[in-house]
Amino acid sequence: MKIIEVTELLNTPIEYKKIKESDFIDINNISKEIVSKDSEGYVLSDLNSKINLLEKDTTIINIGVGLGKSTAIIDIIRQYHNMNSDSIKYKIIMITPYKTLNKQYINAFKEIFEAKNIHFDYEDIDANNWNENQVMEDINKPLQIFTINTILEDSGQEGVAQNANKNRYIKELIENCKINNIKVVMVLDELHETLDNFDKNKILLINKWNEVVHKVFLASATFSESCIPILKVFSLMTNKNVKIFETERIQNRALS
Repeated sequence: MKIIEVTELLNTPIEYKKIKESDFIDINNISKEIVSKDSEGYVLSDLNSKINLLEKDTTIINIGVGLGKSTAIIDIIRQYHNMNSDSIKYKIIMITPYKTLNKQYINAFKEIFEAKNIHFDYEDIDANNWNENQVMEDINKPLQIFTINTILEDSGQEGVAQNANKNRYIKELIENCKINNIKVVMVLDELHETLDNFDKNKILLINKWNEVVHKVFLASATFSESCIPILKVFSLMTNKNVKIFETERIQNRALS
């Protein structure tokens, strides 16, 4: 039996799910670009040069582990936050599968944003009391952080009563964006971990954001065929305009 040396594995393709334009035959406009790594093996610079923040579309980020996907997401959010002005307002809706991942992003945001009190964590919603003044203060924060269960009105283990104020908060958040002509930028990381949340009774609930969404970012290192219908549903909010950004995956680091 031949023994394969570690060096033989370098520069060999890594198998992964490629997102193809042919997966979206019923989409209005779709394009795909390959994102290149810099000399240190990260994608931030090239991805930034390719994404048009002003275009209304659903942007799919299919980037492998260790190439700076999370850093790129944080930088996209930073750019939108810095673009806020008297003439144009953006509301960033950050969505992840888990509370623990939310906390990781919150810690990262605290490090990069000099301004204080700019983000709202859905876990701070009071389940027992509704203080309209406090709610409006929270809604006015430019960065809102949720789990996918909250966005889909899934109470999970919390129970219906505890979830009622969360649903009410989201309803008022959307209405506030409508009234004030605020453009919503929705960012969902680790999409593959949310697949079980999107059952047929809940998946279309995402379209309640339809009137206010400007752009959707859907990111994962491990897309699958099961993700395609979900990607299509999100694209309905951006007039079926889809951009795919993907890295080619080659084993080019020595294995430990």
